[in-house]
Amino acid sequence: MTNNFTDNAKEVIMNATNEAERLKSSFIDVGHLVLGMLRIKSCSANQIISKYVDDLSSFKDTIEKIIKTNDTISSTPNSGNIPLSDDYANVMKLATLE
Repeated sequence: MTNNFTDNAKEVIMNATNEAERLKSSFIDVGHLVLGMLRIKSCSANQIISKYVDDLSSFKDTIEKIIKTNDTISSTPNSGNIPLSDDYANVMKLATLE
C-alpha cells in the first residue's frame, strides 16, 4: 500500500507504527499518525502544527491521552502485528487516491 507514497510519507507511517508500539496500543490510529508526523521536522504537517501550537510537548501529551482513551474503538486487520483503526485505514485509502 505504501508504494505510492513519498519517502517522508513512508517515514510517517513507520513512525506511526513505532508510536503505537511505544504506547502499547492495541491498534494504530490517526493520533499515532499525527505523532509520526511530529517526529519529522521537515514534514509540512509538523511545521503547520508548530506554527499554531505554543507548547508542542503539551500537544503531544494531549494526543497520547486521546489515543489511550480511544483504545477501544473498532479496528481493521493489518498485515503487520498491530491492527489499523477503521479511521486510520480510511485515511490511508484516501491518501492512495491523491
